[in-house]
Amino acid sequence: MQYITDVREAKEIDRMTIQEIGIPSMVLMEKAALAVAGCVKSNAAPESHVLAVCGMGNNGGDGVAAARMLWEDGYPVTVSLIGNEENASEEMKKQLDIARKLGIHICTGLPSGEYDVILDALFGIGLSREVTGEFADAINWINEQDALRFAVDVPSGVNASTGEILAVAVVADFTITFGTNKRGIVLFPGCNYAGNVVVADIGFPKKVVEKVLPRTYTLTREDAMEMMPPRILRSNKGSYGKVLVIAGSPEISGACYLSAAAAYRMGCGLVKVFTAAENGPVIKNLLPEALVKTYDSELDYTQSPLLLWGFLAYRRIKWHTLDGAELEEGVFVMKGLKRARVCGFWHPVIYVPDNLSPQVQTEVIARKKKAIASGAHRIFVFGCIVTCLYWFHPILWFSLYYMKHDMNRL
Repeated sequence: MQYITDVREAKEIDRMTIQEIGIPSMVLMEKAALAVAGCVKSNAAPESHVLAVCGMGNNGGDGVAAARMLWEDGYPVTVSLIGNEENASEEMKKQLDIARKLGIHICTGLPSGEYDVILDALFGIGLSREVTGEFADAINWINEQDALRFAVDVPSGVNASTGEILAVAVVADFTITFGTNKRGIVLFPGCNYAGNVVVADIGFPKKVVEKVLPRTYTLTREDAMEMMPPRILRSNKGSYGKVLVIAGSPEISGACYLSAAAAYRMGCGLVKVFTAAENGPVIKNLLPEALVKTYDSELDYTQSPLLLWGFLAYRRIKWHTLDGAELEEGVFVMKGLKRARVCGFWHPVIYVPDNLSPQVQTEVIARKKKAIASGAHRIFVFGCIVTCLYWFHPILWFSLYYMKHDMNRL
C-alpha cells in the first residue's frame, strides 16, 4: 500500500519525524538529495552538465545537496540561486556553506549557457500562492531549455494538495517525491507536469506515517499479487468461476470483447459472450478461449412464438386461494395437501403435511419462511415480467434462461 498525502499530512509527517522522533532535518535532507542524485545518474548520460535552480527554502537545500553529490561523482555542476539569500532557511544556508567550501560554482539569477540536466528546486509542497516575478521567469526559462528536467518533491508551481497550476509550473520529465506520493501530482492537471514519479524513502518512520494516517492511498502491484488466491495445481477452467457477458450491438463488438478479456485477466476460468451474430467472428478471433453464443439481429422477435409461452407462464403463476389456506405474514400456509397445485405470485406458498405434530409443523413453517425471506423465489417471476414487457428481446430472453437455471439450482 502506498500513501498519497496532501500538504497538511506531509508537513505533519515531517514535523513529527524531526520534533517528536528526533531525526534531524539535515539527515532527511541528505537522504532526499541522495534519491535525487540517484535518479539523475540512472536516467542522464554520464558527465552531463547539471544546473540546479534553487529557491531559498528547504526544497532549495535539497537541490544544493543533490548538486553537491553529483559534483562529487564527476558531473560538472552549477547552482543557480533565485531569491534573496538573506531569507534562506537554516538548512539551506548550511548546504550553501558546504557547497562553497568544496568549490562548487554558485551564481545568483539565471546563468547563460546550455545544460543537459536541470534540477527544479525552487518550491516544495508549501507553495499556495500564484508564482510571479523572477520565480515565474525562472520557471518559464527552465521549460524552454532542451534538457532533462528533474523536479525535487513536486514540480515548482503545482499545488501539492489539489494539482492546481499556480499561474505557471515546471514541466518535469521526472519527479522525485519524498516519503509518500503527493495528491497534487496524482490529480489533474498537476500529474501532467510531473512526468515519471519516483517515490523515495528518506527515512520517515512507519510509526509516524501510520499515526498521521493519510486519507488517501493506492494499492501497488505487490499488494494486488498478495490478494490474488493461489491457483490450484490440478484444476480446469471450471474451477475458477464463470462469467456471462451480454453486450454488443451489430458491428459494435468493443464492449463485449473488452468485458470478456477483463474477466479473464482477473482470473475467471470460463467466460461466455452472448452478442449479435455479426460480432461472433470478431470475438472468436480476438478471444478464442471464450465461449460465444449469438442471436440474429435481423429477426423480429416481437412475432416470436415465445409470446405464447409468456402467456402460459402468466396463467401458471397466478395464485388462487383454496379452502384451508391461511395468510400468515405475507405467506400462504396450506396444510394437508400432498401435492403442490398452487404457485404463489404475490405471496409464496408453504405446504405442510397434516401427519406432523403441531410442534414439528411450527418448526417446518418457520424454517421455510426464513428461506423465502431470502427472495430467491422471486427471481424467475421477475424474469418473466421483464421479458413480457420487452416483448422477448433476445438478450433478455437469454437472461431469463439463466435465471431459470439458477432457480432450479436453488
